[in-house]
Amino acid sequence: MSTPKSERPKRRDVVDLLGPLAQVLKHSWTLTVVTLVSTVAAILVPRLAIDEETGAPLPGTVPWVVTFGIVVAVSVVLDKIADAYDKRAASQSLRGSEDSAANAASDLNTFLVQALEISFVEGAAQKKSTHTLVQILTMTAAKSIGPGSRATYYELTKDKNGMRTLGSPQHTTEYGRSDKPRRPFIEAEDPTHPIWRLMDGPDEEPEVISAPTEVHGIKWEDKKYKTFLSVPVKANDVQFGMLSVNNSTVGSIGESQRAIVLGMARSMALVLAMQHGPRTMTSMLTSPVPVVSVNVSNETNGATDGN
Repeated sequence: MSTPKSERPKRRDVVDLLGPLAQVLKHSWTLTVVTLVSTVAAILVPRLAIDEETGAPLPGTVPWVVTFGIVVAVSVVLDKIADAYDKRAASQSLRGSEDSAANAASDLNTFLVQALEISFVEGAAQKKSTHTLVQILTMTAAKSIGPGSRATYYELTKDKNGMRTLGSPQHTTEYGRSDKPRRPFIEAEDPTHPIWRLMDGPDEEPEVISAPTEVHGIKWEDKKYKTFLSVPVKANDVQFGMLSVNNSTVGSIGESQRAIVLGMARSMALVLAMQHGPRTMTSMLTSPVPVVSVNVSNETNGATDGN
């Protein structure tokens, strides 16, 4: 005999699932120590493990750097979840899908495992794996928000004048959505668009925006989404692209989901930075017109939504 619907236990969201553990780790300073040690290790390992003759990193160095970087990203996510758990005054569940909230942690886990695997491949296999990772990125990001969601990764390129374009999108939609991104962000056409300020700022700065908040270039009545979050995919000041998620329901992206999307974006940035290598990354920072592209998309002419 089936259990009456009203008597079935409710699914727990990410804050309920990971909040107690994240809270203990944060209050015991474990997260702080792990973040600090991993950051220092990620910086020192490539500097110390150098072949004196060639000046190149020793074999096996890069996977360790990527691993330390991903540990930092996970620590930041847990720190955000701990904050959300501390602030929760009642048993009110996060807005959005209960199913997506309950599975968001495993979605992040799935992506991190794939990101780690890519650090151990090279050449053509690495490029193919990176393209696959972008697909996994959008799939897990959309799934973490739930039904009515779309997640898109936009690749950033620059022209000879240093003007940026966010295009060549890869996207995934969840149940209830089938719409595609519509147009690119082109800095030369609209240099005052707030997306460029977002790209230039810290990656943890973007906030979730919902209708009816006034947003440059968006007419909510014409959109299939009512809530969105766009996060730059960048390592230090080198910009690779943008991860954007949106949902058809107002207020459907909670703080813990925001933290998870941020963790995914940072992990993607670490993988791309690893592929370029320390020297190339440094030259990108100093070059007046660095062109950042790792051909993660098979598309040549992209369109994006108007987030």
